[in-house]
Amino acid sequence: MQNVVHQKLLKLLEKLVKSGDSFDLHELLLRFTFDNICVTAFGIDPGCLAFNLPEIPFAKAFEEATELTLRRFIVPPFVWAHLRYFGLGYEKRIKEAIQIVHDFAEKTVMEKQKELCKSVNLNGHSDLLSRLMKIQDSEADRQDNYKFYRDFCVSFILAGRDTSSVALAWFFWLVNKYPEVETRILNEIKDILGHQECKNENPYEHDVVFSEEDLKKMVYLQAALSESLSLYSSVPIDFKEVLEDDVFPDGTFIKKGSRVVYSIFSMARMESI
Repeated sequence: MQNVVHQKLLKLLEKLVKSGDSFDLHELLLRFTFDNICVTAFGIDPGCLAFNLPEIPFAKAFEEATELTLRRFIVPPFVWAHLRYFGLGYEKRIKEAIQIVHDFAEKTVMEKQKELCKSVNLNGHSDLLSRLMKIQDSEADRQDNYKFYRDFCVSFILAGRDTSSVALAWFFWLVNKYPEVETRILNEIKDILGHQECKNENPYEHDVVFSEEDLKKMVYLQAALSESLSLYSSVPIDFKEVLEDDVFPDGTFIKKGSRVVYSIFSMARMESI
């Protein structure tokens, strides 16, 4: 993670700032979280943060598959089910995008299996996928769980890419909107950096890495992030499907098969909550 932040994200941001051109911060954060989750979870670098900001086929397909799948929750099932059956419209594009995503995930799993077969221990393999696969007693067990590993890759990217980038985008938008908050965050960080001078020749360089103890001292920054997540949740609306007939604490009866929709965005703005 330190490598992705210091050697890629910060250097790319510095280059963009020096160029004087405007750029889409949310897109940049999406690229950052995509590279970050791939490196952390699978030990591979997709290269989304390269200086030329290349279009990565897998990343594009993943985003398209995610956006188009959302339509299934909006369009009546009998409509999209027929489109899927006949391979028409956006359902055809979903199928193509998902195939690209699965191909990438399967290739990742296959290469990881080959690497682990050659190595006795986990030296050089700190990613989550390697550790998960190493838990299996034998290569046969790993083969049996092939689809599980593929789905693990896809779900981890889904969980770690959009949520983090959206949260960061809203946070920086709010910080920009409230300069007094930005000043307090910077003062808190500078105060912690000031106490690091004995440990670093130049504590204000990009390569400063905060320790766990340093991060615990960033009380105001954590409060600002928490408030930002509360007001602009990465998942502003969600729903659950009822597995069995049930009754809510307030006496509301909910029938099996129903969908309970709740707005996290609205709840964060209700004084009663």
